[in-house]
Amino acid sequence: MRASRKGRSEDKIQQLADYIDQRHAMVAITGAGISLSGGGVTYGQLSRTIRPGGFESDCFLRSYVKAMHRYHPSPSHYALRELEEEGKLIGIITTNEDCMHTMAGSKNVAEI
Repeated sequence: MRASRKGRSEDKIQQLADYIDQRHAMVAITGAGISLSGGGVTYGQLSRTIRPGGFESDCFLRSYVKAMHRYHPSPSHYALRELEEEGKLIGIITTNEDCMHTMAGSKNVAEI
């Protein structure tokens, strides 16, 4: 009999938790996906608002800044902060420019 999806997911979560418990000095690498559950948007989603001038246009920049002020750190941002506080995570490298990791309380964040 095959394990249920829920059972497999729980097993994978437990495997990940065990892996993290056994490690020290991890680095997290994140991108747009981590902010989506906090209400964030991606450049791709905002690109629908772009008119002539592309990403450099005032319209895009205003839309992006407005969108950043409407959302908040996701549960994943806070989980990474907790790992940092426990000494398991030594840093975060992210392609996000939304400061959500810092807003969640992480200290060692490189936004690239």
